[in-house]
Amino acid sequence: MLWGKPSNKYTERLAEAGIEPSVGSVGDSCDNALAGTINGLFKAAVIHRSGPWRCFEAVEFATLEWGDWFNTRRLLEPIGNIPPAEAEANFYAALETRDAATQLKTKGLRQSRRGSHLRGRNFPSGVCAISNSTMAAHKPHPM
Repeated sequence: MLWGKPSNKYTERLAEAGIEPSVGSVGDSCDNALAGTINGLFKAAVIHRSGPWRCFEAVEFATLEWGDWFNTRRLLEPIGNIPPAEAEANFYAALETRDAATQLKTKGLRQSRRGSHLRGRNFPSGVCAISNSTMAAHKPHPM
């Protein structure tokens, strides 16, 4: 066979092995392109740069180390030159802060009205629900 596209070779290999290829969804070609890019990056950064390898376990360990670095410690310019793990922690901390602020705002609104929600209700004698500022605004009639 002449050299063909990798996807054709992959499909042919599946057929030779008696495996049905899966029917993908809309974003699969982009996912495959991303996977191919990451795979090429990994090979260039680890496999080709650090080889020759003495044993399979050394390749496995290097793969785990690189995966950990790539997912948690590498600096990403689009997110402010911070590692992905730090960006994720910042995101969830901001969500918690926003949720806490929302709860405070909801609770605090009724409490900050200082009893204004009680005005105009009927109270037993001797209980006044009018605030001091309202009383100061109404001066008694001179007699």
